[in-house]
Amino acid sequence: MTNKEKVLGQIKELLEILQQRLEEDILPEEPEYNEIKKIFMQQREAFNSYAGLEPQEQPATRHWESALKMAKDIGAGDLVRCLEALTPYLYWMVNPGYRGQNVNTEFVDNYACFELIGPDGLFTSSTVTVGVMLLSPNIYYPPHSHPAPECLYLVSGRGTWHIASGPIISIPPGGHILIPPECLHAFWSMDTPLAAIYLCLGNENQHGHSGLNLDTEE
Repeated sequence: MTNKEKVLGQIKELLEILQQRLEEDILPEEPEYNEIKKIFMQQREAFNSYAGLEPQEQPATRHWESALKMAKDIGAGDLVRCLEALTPYLYWMVNPGYRGQNVNTEFVDNYACFELIGPDGLFTSSTVTVGVMLLSPNIYYPPHSHPAPECLYLVSGRGTWHIASGPIISIPPGGHILIPPECLHAFWSMDTPLAAIYLCLGNENQHGHSGLNLDTEE
């Protein structure tokens, strides 16, 4: 079996499990149901272009093993099994939308992500992005927005989100949140590493971040 076949099989299984979990939580009459369904429909078109990226780590990936263990302990063993199988092939990075910015080193050393599908993914796509974000404990992700709607599903850890001028929302492991397009939002990890699967429609420009302030200067 080739690397492409191994990776493809695990991504497809991961997405099937994730779609089932989300559809169990979201009623078909809720507006976010259709948005999420579009993502799963479009991702099927991305499996023809395997990038074959060389694996790469970031400082924050020191928390990956413990994040997976916590997820397994709370009953997400099916998702963990897929993520563990994909780990040797992962190209961890700092979000491409931060390139060229004067970012706070502490944040960069405690944040990392990888794309399974997307402009920088194991399978390249300009129409949909599916990846995983990893934050160290007690990290603040500053306010930012992006044109594409984004769904996040927490695999492990607990996060606290502040969206636009709305209330602060606490999301537990196994919970999800849908962020509308162009909506300013920020979030925090709590006292354990946070790992979340993110899904959004759009090309590289549409899932890049804007309004992010990570400058080290006061």
